[in-house]
Amino acid sequence: MEFGDVVYAVATGSLLTVLIDFAFASVSPSFLDLSELGIVSGIVGSLIAGLIVGLIFAGKIAKDRIKSIARIVILGIVVLSFWTLAINGAYTDYTAYQESSVGHVGAYTTAWEWMSQMSYFLMARVLLGVAISAPLWFIGLYVGSMLSKPKTS
Repeated sequence: MEFGDVVYAVATGSLLTVLIDFAFASVSPSFLDLSELGIVSGIVGSLIAGLIVGLIFAGKIAKDRIKSIARIVILGIVVLSFWTLAINGAYTDYTAYQESSVGHVGAYTTAWEWMSQMSYFLMARVLLGVAISAPLWFIGLYVGSMLSKPKTS
């Protein structure tokens, strides 16, 4: 599998994952709420997107199945990490945090305390996303590529 195909597979899978997550969110907004274990939409989205991408790219994955799937998953992890940091990093406005946490017990009092904890939070989000999505993408890609027989020419 060439690098361009890997990029195309990751882009397709990422788009499908986001669309499936939004479909779950429109059915029930509690799927995206972390206090309600909203990780369900990410799990289902990653698995279904992996299946679909595996079906679409079955012919290209078939030659070196495990190696091709590993390439797709590794590039997907990189994209997921940057995406997670970009989305969650946008919420690092200390002034807005201070205004929203007035009167809350245990709220960080200084910008230094808050920013030092925010870096741990962001890294935990990246690691959690990778730990959940990577195996599911791998399983979905493998099963999807096995369901579709490659076309011979």
